[in-house]
Amino acid sequence: YTLGELDFDNSLGGLLTIGGAIAGVDTSLAGADDFWVVFDPTFLAGNDIAYTTSGSNGFYRGIFTAFSITPAAATSVPEPFTIIGSLIGGTAAVRMKKKLKSTNRGSID
Repeated sequence: YTLGELDFDNSLGGLLTIGGAIAGVDTSLAGADDFWVVFDPTFLAGNDIAYTTSGSNGFYRGIFTAFSITPAAATSVPEPFTIIGSLIGGTAAVRMKKKLKSTNRGSID
């Protein structure tokens, strides 16, 4: 699933629902790859899970009691001004080097 294919709902008294956006976060459409998961984000307590698949008209539902969340490692992304500043600084350094080189050509050692 991509982020655009997911939907979120927190109107169940503190419980959070994450599910496919095909038919809405609280509905799994039979005959489609769809799902929902309901849990308590404060206590990481499970509640309800359901899914359907495109290969079947079945609806599969169960209850789970616990799970864990492992955050992915953050990756740094340079800010646009850092990249622009590096390009401008690098260009200025190359020009200065060329200018010094042409100035030193006529000198006698």
